[in-house]
Amino acid sequence: MQRASLLRTFWAALIGVALLATPTEFSAVQPTESSTRVAVEKRAILVGAAKLQVPSVANQREIPGEHQLSYAPTLRGTESVGRQDELNDSFRSAKGVPSPEDFALRHKAQQRPANLSASTSIPRLILTPDYRSATMNPVGEYVVSVLNDGQWKEAGSLAYAHPYREKEIDLSRFLGKKAAVKVRLVQKGGGAAHIDAVSLDDSPPLKVKGTEDPLALVKLSKKDFDVIDALGKKIVLTFHPKGKKGKLRLTARVEPETISNTPFQFPLKNLFTKITESSAFYTYKFTDQKLLDARDGEQKPFFKEFCRTGSGHPSSYTYGWVTNDDNALYVKLEFTPDNTMDGDKDYALVHVKTDEGIKSFKVSELNRQWGSPAFGYTEKAEYQHKSYRFEIPLSEIGSSSGELSLAFSAYGTATPAVWSEISAGNVHGLATGSDGTLWTWGHNASGALGLGIPPSFVSYYPAKVGTSNGWETSAAGGNNSLAIRSDGTLWAWGDNTYGQLGLGDNLSRATPTQVGTENTWASVFTRSNSTFALKEDGTLWRGVGTTRDSSG
Repeated sequence: MQRASLLRTFWAALIGVALLATPTEFSAVQPTESSTRVAVEKRAILVGAAKLQVPSVANQREIPGEHQLSYAPTLRGTESVGRQDELNDSFRSAKGVPSPEDFALRHKAQQRPANLSASTSIPRLILTPDYRSATMNPVGEYVVSVLNDGQWKEAGSLAYAHPYREKEIDLSRFLGKKAAVKVRLVQKGGGAAHIDAVSLDDSPPLKVKGTEDPLALVKLSKKDFDVIDALGKKIVLTFHPKGKKGKLRLTARVEPETISNTPFQFPLKNLFTKITESSAFYTYKFTDQKLLDARDGEQKPFFKEFCRTGSGHPSSYTYGWVTNDDNALYVKLEFTPDNTMDGDKDYALVHVKTDEGIKSFKVSELNRQWGSPAFGYTEKAEYQHKSYRFEIPLSEIGSSSGELSLAFSAYGTATPAVWSEISAGNVHGLATGSDGTLWTWGHNASGALGLGIPPSFVSYYPAKVGTSNGWETSAAGGNNSLAIRSDGTLWAWGDNTYGQLGLGDNLSRATPTQVGTENTWASVFTRSNSTFALKEDGTLWRGVGTTRDSSG
């Protein structure tokens, strides 16, 4: 009884602190003596041209002292392949999973009482029951053998799907007294296969045989998306491990035999659509500049777009340079998401909107009339990737002055993810489409959906938030939501009882409302009624909403 009384007293005090919490704007998290050592592993992300360090979700640690931060997942950088590449075009077709556009057609929102019972079911993103197993089920394997007493002894196999994954196998029972250890990897099953890195007791291989890639030894020494082709190959590796634990780690992937043929489209608003006269276009103005900078990439890119892949390839930027002289239009596309060589499957297109309709110019291994492809290293990525150069006579375009409306396509078995990220609040969800659209579903408690509708509203299918594209990242909180647009501005809506929206008051919002005027926000993360945002300079900001003392 005494313990129960103490618990009641504790919770009463806690609720009292919550009620007395005063709302303030997003404020910078200031380090204190008890919170200067945050034991978190950090990973690099790129936001614009700035390289930031943010905590890895998988390696959270408690901050010493009274206060604790919980970081929600962000889908930036190359370590986010786990969620962003689980949906692809071929899977949607095979399983009947609708795209954002399909969801819009199927959206039939209805109103329900706000006081939902425990038995009330609010459908989330509609997926088949075997969604995860279907998309992540291994489609091929690498059979691992060790040379022992002059014979290859099979140690086991490691199975893979299309995302790059590091897997481990114990070879200790095969290790003898000799310093050198030879390991053979035989790839079987599936479609295209690639190896990123391999090590034995954290030591990279000293020799590699069975591949024609002259850079194989360097590529296999670390995880960096600089990969070798492994389809159907028998690759023999020689190690001189530092220890005798016998832990072989292999970072690799195997594509299914049937893959998506959906290209990336630029502007990204054109994703999952055919380029027509009603598509989105960039405007290029003719110049009298004689230096063909598009060939060298020395000038500022004409466009730069971040591509979230659903094929297992690295999510990274695509760059485009455009210039001209009196005779031709010159274009260079650097498609860094494509880190694999796939022959004539890889291609790029330049689309020009003319008075006669859309004129498209294609470059691939076999189509070299308008330019040539390349595969190599540049300053834009530390791994080999595809790039394309175009030289299109102005006579083919039909214009040599004024301006052009241009669009671009690129495919390299690197294909776009349908959804770039998904998050869930108490009774609502948010999803950012790869085309920059923002979608929401569930219960509209306190305006959490951002649709400007009554709080009793329930959306049974994802509904588009607003009419524009350009959403970069989002996070669903308790009954509130945060999102960042591609221009770096921060937006918030939903429950604001404790000032967690960072708007300087405690009034809830039914539609996205901009937080301040700054445009340097990089990522957002929430938990229950606590909201946090990271700026491009690496500073962490929060809106009040925790029931703990808000001074930390």
